[in-house]
Parts: sequence; structure tokens; C-alpha cells
Amino acid sequence: MRKPKKTWKKNTRIIRDVGLCKYCNKMIVSDEPFVIFATKEPAHYLCMKKDDENRQLEIESKKEN
Repeated sequence: MRKPKKTWKKNTRIIRDVGLCKYCNKMIVSDEPFVIFATKEPAHYLCMKKDDENRQLEIESKKEN
């Protein structure tokens, strides 16, 4: 017995709001790269990366002084 053909397509990309970014306070959508911290606060990946780089520069400047 043959299987009937599927006449509908399932939506493969579901886009949802994740929340406000920890750093820039803009809305994060699930199709953008983001991270969620252990405190359940979401952040854009690029915002987190910029903040981490700034912290590393501060640490290096303190070591030099």
C-alpha cells in the first residue's frame, strides 16, 4: 500500500523573541547569534565579545601599571 503524498510543508524556521540584550538592551531574535548566561540573561554574541575584549584590555593595562 502506498503512502499518501504530503500536501503541506512544515515551517522549518521559527523565529522567536529571546529577550533584551544584557549589554545593549535591544531585542534579541532567535535567528541572530546570541548566548544565554547562567543567570538566564541573553546577550548578542558580538556585544559579549566586545565587552570581553574591553575587559581584557583593562586587565592588561592594570598589569602594566
